Amino acid sequence: MQRDFAQRARGRIGLSLLLLTGAAWIGSAQSAKDETNDVGALRAEVRRLALELLDCRAELVQWKVHVINAELAQVQAERQRLTGERQLIEREIGDLNPAPTSGSSAEDEGRREELNTVHLPTLLESERAVIKREESLTAALGVENARMTEIQKQAQRLAGQ
Repeated sequence: MQRDFAQRARGRIGLSLLLLTGAAWIGSAQSAKDETNDVGALRAEVRRLALELLDCRAELVQWKVHVINAELAQVQAERQRLTGERQLIEREIGDLNPAPTSGSSAEDEGRREELNTVHLPTLLESERAVIKREESLTAALGVENARMTEIQKQAQRLAGQ
């Protein structure tokens, strides 16, 4: 999809340059009245091509937003999974804590120590990484939404001319 977009954009840019070059050459050979008509037609064509280019840019931004949203959904699901897993470990640690009236076995103490020193820190680090990725994706989504807003403003200005 992205390759097609790039090829179409290059083709349109090339066509625009060709039109501008051809118009400049043709314009020098015609009368002043014809030049005025040609300039007006060229301006209209350039405006149309600029709108078309803005439309292509909008399509690309929409595609990026779609990809970012899909990845963000995956990251959020991973964050929820890790949060649930952390809560299970914390609950298990709480269950292994000795009650004031009962003694705890060496096995319980060993498991509690393993959960506190191995599993929980690893899980917390994974959670921090996922949260950082989620924040990064959210920021990227904001950037793309701002680009889309700017493209829409440019298109409105061009359409109003």
